[in-house]
Amino acid sequence: MAEPGRAQPSFGRGATWTMMSQVVIFLTTAAGSIVLGRVLGPGGKGIVSLVNLVAMVMFLLGSLGIGLSNIYHTGRGRFSIAQLVSNSSLAALMLGPVVFVLMLAVYPLLSGNVLRHVELGYLILAGAAVPLTILTSSIYALLWGQQRFRLASLLSMIMRSADLALLVVLLVVFKLGVWGAVIAFAVRPVLSVMVYLWALGQRPRALIPRYDAPVVRESMGYGLRVQVGQILEFSNYRLDMFLVNLFRGKEAVGLYGTAVAVAEMMWYLPNAIGSVLLARTAASEETEADRFTPLICRQALLLMVVIAVPLYLAGSALIPVLYGAKFAGAVPPLGLLLPGVVALGLAKVLSTDLAGRGHPEYNSYVLSGALVISLSLDLLLIPRPGYYGSINGAAISSSVSYICAAIAMLICFLRVSQASLAETIIPRRSDWIAYRNLLSSLLGRPTPPTSLGTEGPAC
Repeated sequence: MAEPGRAQPSFGRGATWTMMSQVVIFLTTAAGSIVLGRVLGPGGKGIVSLVNLVAMVMFLLGSLGIGLSNIYHTGRGRFSIAQLVSNSSLAALMLGPVVFVLMLAVYPLLSGNVLRHVELGYLILAGAAVPLTILTSSIYALLWGQQRFRLASLLSMIMRSADLALLVVLLVVFKLGVWGAVIAFAVRPVLSVMVYLWALGQRPRALIPRYDAPVVRESMGYGLRVQVGQILEFSNYRLDMFLVNLFRGKEAVGLYGTAVAVAEMMWYLPNAIGSVLLARTAASEETEADRFTPLICRQALLLMVVIAVPLYLAGSALIPVLYGAKFAGAVPPLGLLLPGVVALGLAKVLSTDLAGRGHPEYNSYVLSGALVISLSLDLLLIPRPGYYGSINGAAISSSVSYICAAIAMLICFLRVSQASLAETIIPRRSDWIAYRNLLSSLLGRPTPPTSLGTEGPAC
């Protein structure tokens, strides 16, 4: 909890810095995706997508939710930064190699179906980097737990820009093809871990793993509840790509992956808000969260609805231009994905509030049901011919499951909090006034005070 009498860092400034970093992540991710599409084509880009998906599965299985656990326990002030760094190192050292060996064991079973076209060498290189990726993510999360949003955002922008530069050098200059993309992924966490350690004011010796029973017990208790939700969340987002590869091949994965990447640009806003909201809620009283989170939710939902149509129009026009004519098939699933992506953006904000209150398990409950819906529809629609089959069928399945998840998450939030449905999702006059004043301030015009206080619009 925050210390009595100690002011919380400004949510508006924290969200602004976080949003700036999300913009840079968006630009670098989009640029990297375009480079992959132009250099490798739909087939090569599809292979890279599958390799990254396997690496993400290994990361999720091996991380045990330590990153979000670090944010929560830092906000609550239960353990020192040194204790949490050492515990993160212990988790990465013990669990990273386990999931790597597990991947090697299951590859022969999957290489002829959902992982066809994916060479074992790609997965070995990507999997070898997973322990360090776990450590990097866990340490970086401590900056968010300290609510040092500006520093965390600046470092994220720098590291993402460096990742893009490395990818361009390996693909365009050295022409290493798929191998270049995988190498770029594997090298990414090497420098990051030392940079984040420096930012926390810790020396390299802090990485020495130590078994501290209370820290391990508390981290595991919270982290396991988080991890179930993260695995289910990933499955909802990405399992359909494996099924598309199984039924339709690597080219279809490349097209569908492009549509997904453009649609999920919508999530940079709720991701930025959620990163700040989790740390703030963990350090706040529940009555304060009951007042603040609904304001954040309705403003985030309003912005996402406003952005969705221009994003579709821009994506429809630019995908064939930026990626090449071969990627025109990514446009229809983009339009089918966007309604669900907007709905799940709201669920993302609500789930971070619940996690900050110590209830990360609600995310698991909701996403388990959504996964059943998504899988059922995927198996029904992806093999089908026609407009409602193939990658369009995958998009429809995802959108329906996302909308169901958003409804369920909203119900969970309303049960735990004292907020009402109307104040959580319906914009108020004060919200429109706040955005008008924000626009005026950006144009250099004086603005009157609003009911939202000195922070202006929350997001």
